[in-house]
Amino acid sequence: MGELIQDLKRELREEILRGMSYERQMTDEELAQVIDGKILEQMEREPMALRDRLRLQKELFDSFRRLDILQELVDDPGITEIMVNGPEEVFVETEGRIRRWEKSFESREQLLELIRQIQEEVFEKKGIRLEPEIRVTGEV
Repeated sequence: MGELIQDLKRELREEILRGMSYERQMTDEELAQVIDGKILEQMEREPMALRDRLRLQKELFDSFRRLDILQELVDDPGITEIMVNGPEEVFVETEGRIRRWEKSFESREQLLELIRQIQEEVFEKKGIRLEPEIRVTGEV
């Protein structure tokens, strides 16, 4: 996706986050409606190709409910391992060969947010209460 679309994704994600209530979690359907509404508002200001709109919808949804940019790797049955060594260092193993993935996280914060989401899901399943802030030491 082009840089302009990535900037728009960041902007819309921030708008959606500002509008979220932390009193209760939105259902997937509610989140999809909010995302669609924000994209339609944007399209009133500036038209967007259908291909870009659909990709933006998927990537925004994945950033909130799935594994963000890594989701397409998880969905690919040919990928046997995903290794993340930092925001710009994502490696995949396919057919026994490791290669650097052409995509990367937009920022350290995006990667940390994904880590936090994974922790919440794992801890929730185990009945462990997660502190609201993650403390990471060392280089990420």
